[in-house]
Amino acid sequence: MTGTRDAARIDFNEAIRLDSKTREFYLHRGLCLRALGREEDAKKDYEELLSIVVA
Repeated sequence: MTGTRDAARIDFNEAIRLDSKTREFYLHRGLCLRALGREEDAKKDYEELLSIVVA
């Protein structure tokens, strides 16, 4: 299952590279990171998602 989560994380990295203002990308990458045991990285994604203003 770790491989699947890591693959999803890589996909979300690319999605964020292409569109850094879509909050859902940060949410889902954060969830992947948390599941991979990368709590601090997940926290950074959650903070970033909260900093994006909803239009």
